[in-house]
Amino acid sequence: MPPEGSAWHLLRQVVEGEGATRPYLVTAGGMWTYGQVWEAVTCAAAFFQRQGLTPGDRVVLVMGDRPELVVSFWACLALGLVAVPLAPAFSPLELRQVLQDAKPALALADTAGARPLLVAAEGIRLPVLVVGERPYWADVSESVAPLPLPGDTPALLLYTSGTTGQMKGAMHSHANVLAAAGGLGPQVLHLSPEDRVFSASRMFFAYGLGNSVYIPAACGCAAVVHPGPLLPATVREIMQQYRPTVFMAVPSLYRALLQDPAVPWRVLRAAVSAGEKLPPELWRSLSRRARIPVLDGLGMTETLHHITSNRVGEVAPGSVGRPLDGFQLQVVGEGGEVLGEGEVGELWVRGPSVMQGYWRQEEKTARVLQGGWLRTGDLVALRGGFCFYYGRRDELLKLGGIAVFPSEVETVLKKHPAVAEAAVVPVERGAGVVTLKALIVLRPGATLKESEIYRFCRQRLAAFKVPREFQWVENLPLTASGKLRRFQLVAGARAP
Repeated sequence: MPPEGSAWHLLRQVVEGEGATRPYLVTAGGMWTYGQVWEAVTCAAAFFQRQGLTPGDRVVLVMGDRPELVVSFWACLALGLVAVPLAPAFSPLELRQVLQDAKPALALADTAGARPLLVAAEGIRLPVLVVGERPYWADVSESVAPLPLPGDTPALLLYTSGTTGQMKGAMHSHANVLAAAGGLGPQVLHLSPEDRVFSASRMFFAYGLGNSVYIPAACGCAAVVHPGPLLPATVREIMQQYRPTVFMAVPSLYRALLQDPAVPWRVLRAAVSAGEKLPPELWRSLSRRARIPVLDGLGMTETLHHITSNRVGEVAPGSVGRPLDGFQLQVVGEGGEVLGEGEVGELWVRGPSVMQGYWRQEEKTARVLQGGWLRTGDLVALRGGFCFYYGRRDELLKLGGIAVFPSEVETVLKKHPAVAEAAVVPVERGAGVVTLKALIVLRPGATLKESEIYRFCRQRLAAFKVPREFQWVENLPLTASGKLRRFQLVAGARAP
């Protein structure tokens, strides 16, 4: 870690270490070297100073994956400003919640994010700059030197993607960014300047921000950057054209890519999965097809990036791997007791990238940060040093007094060849009786009878875990980061 603890040093050390001409951002519009990005960062920082921004001010960034987002991120960190990346796919209501909570001094948006941002900002005194084809720092002739900042200086305010419907801002420091930069990239993937990473997870979320921005800078490698939606066909085309060596995505995208025989898996040397559980059968299918290490791991907004991961030659199918260096895990029961080997309980984690707290929410911060430990709300078990994920604590269901994990039932449903995606929700039947309802997205051209899927589940699940009702739907409600909005399904579930 640099002595001043400033995360922007990750970028500068590549430039000053004879890496100025190395490719950093590979885009359809051309390549940006580390030197070009660094020069743009110093000019963008000067632009921010012209706007009267001072250390601690929040800057909202509503953009797709593009060089302007990367430059703006580093410029914020160079001046001690707090970057607040947000998804252009957020609704005006979601954006307004963030604006009212974060109280930013400036907002930047690309053309995709401009309209919802301007609607959200109505009545709020907030300068909004729409980033077009010409860089906003193009007319700035001067540049500014980054400030020497202590490690506890706030760097990022990352809002959770709303799987529960409640937006919360996780505060991360420069030291957190530096710690996350030293995790997955160097420890697990052993990234080098010869690598080219491609992340299907977007930069405006914690997973994608690390994948495409600060982890490549920490390792001096390049990142493939694409601003638009990453449908399976688009991913295949990007892999064919730019030939990344490492690919990062969520399990649902991997499942879709397996249906495309033209995906050039051979260009990759490793694939990373995170964001949701990677079922063992999907891992096996992917490993056979791609013939590369497929490494599942666990991270969250509150820890900025990965805290666990499987490693090359050290994979436990169905697990999210072992803790990364510097992280400690413990499994805690409902009474606060530390549980033993194989017992399922809440995951508590301690480590160098754990957030400083929730922005302006002292009570919630006090509930989740206790004695140096982060209470994650995730249900896990530790077996043989590997961490096995079972879902969120607030999603655990009790059927007839017996605990049921929705992910277990959903995994079985998705094993059926006609099922593309599935989710289960509880339905109140009266007199305190709760049963499961399954919502199923069929594969294109597939048909499925309710009696058939019922028998399929009955052969693989205990009777009380089998859904009593099935509904075919065109799609499932997802957050912009691809996670299931289960609360929305639960709210809409009705007993017939």
